[in-house]
Amino acid sequence: PIFMCLEHWLEDADNEGRGLTTSQLFQELGNISETYSIGLPYQSARSFGRQMVQIRSNLEQYFKINISRGGNKTAYAFWIKEEAKDEMGG
Repeated sequence: PIFMCLEHWLEDADNEGRGLTTSQLFQELGNISETYSIGLPYQSARSFGRQMVQIRSNLEQYFKINISRGGNKTAYAFWIKEEAKDEMGG
């Protein structure tokens, strides 16, 4: 579900490279999941963040990911890889 939400979220070009904390990303992808009836199964930003760590290598097949950490917060920025754009129909 995270991949599908990210794919829809990145359809808005303004989101490419936009840095968001885990909780901000959780909120925005939660909105996307409701809009597209995807069903993001995480109850909190914390559980979402744990899942992001686990699936990072899978996501990196399609997205360039920049992760920065400051204090107790992690921020993510995503770009669709050029080679993945063809596979995703972009």
